[in-house]
Amino acid sequence: MSRKPRAVHSTPKQQARKSREESWARQDQTAKRGKQVIRRNVSRRNLRCSDVLRALERAAAATGDPVFDDALRALRAYGFDSGGIERAAKRAERDLFYSMEIEYLRQIKWLLERPEKDKRTRRASSVLEAAECVAAESFVRGPSFDSVVERLRKSYAQWQREGYPSGFTTTLTGDLQYKMLVKPVSEQSVPLMPDTSMLPAEGLEQQATAWWRRLFREGAVTLQFLSES
Repeated sequence: MSRKPRAVHSTPKQQARKSREESWARQDQTAKRGKQVIRRNVSRRNLRCSDVLRALERAAAATGDPVFDDALRALRAYGFDSGGIERAAKRAERDLFYSMEIEYLRQIKWLLERPEKDKRTRRASSVLEAAECVAAESFVRGPSFDSVVERLRKSYAQWQREGYPSGFTTTLTGDLQYKMLVKPVSEQSVPLMPDTSMLPAEGLEQQATAWWRRLFREGAVTLQFLSES
C-alpha cells in the first residue's frame, strides 16, 4: 500500500506573506486592465529651456507686454533655465513634492516602531515584513511583488544609514534675488522648510522659493513681493 503524501503546512508568517502577495497581484491586475494607452502620432520633442527663454525674451521685446516678463521670471524661479524641459520639470517636481518613496519608508518605520499597547495594528517583526505590508497596503508599483519588497527593504536600509532624512530638498529652487512677505491664510499651521517650525501669523520675510510658490498655489499662504535682496 502506497503512502499518501504528507500535507505541507505553511506557517502563519508564510500565510500572511502569501495573502499580501495575492492582494498586491489583484491590485496590479486591476491597474493594468484600467490603464489607457495613449498613442502619439507625433513624437514629443524635448525642448531646450534656453530655446523657450529666448522665445519669451523675443516676445517681450517685440510686444512690451509684461506677461512675458512674468513667464520668464516664473520659469527661472522653478529652475527652467538650463537643460531640457522634461529634465527641468522632473527636477522641479522633486523639489516641490519630494519622492513618494520617502512616504513608503516612513510607513515601514512606523510599523517597526508601533507601540505594543496599540492593538489596531500589530508591530512588524522585521524590515522585510514591514516592507511586505507597505507594498500590499499602499500598492507600491513595480515589476513584481518580490521586486517591490526588495527595493523597499534596500531603500529603508540606506535611509536608516543616512539618519532618516526628511526627503525635502534643502536647496529649493526659487527667484532668490527677490524677497517677499509670506503670511498663513486663516491662521492655519504652515511649516517652514527645511526645518519643522511654523510660520507665524504675522508672517515672515522670505526669499521667493518654489516652496512658498507651491503653498501659495494651494491657498495656504499669501505672498507680497517686497524688493530685490
